[in-house]
Amino acid sequence: MAAVRGFPARATLLLHTDGLSEARNARGEFYDPEARLAGCTFRVYDDPQGPLLREVIG
Repeated sequence: MAAVRGFPARATLLLHTDGLSEARNARGEFYDPEARLAGCTFRVYDDPQGPLLREVIG
């Protein structure tokens, strides 16, 4: 049986493939989306991918 949970107002649900969690920087360190994106806000209605891409590759 599936559980139904409320979703907080103004929250963002980020769905991604394993490519994000396997991304590495120039030093070979893995990108940690949970640590790096905690508390971030993105205005997805302006540019849904821009801010996230800048965070990952920046």
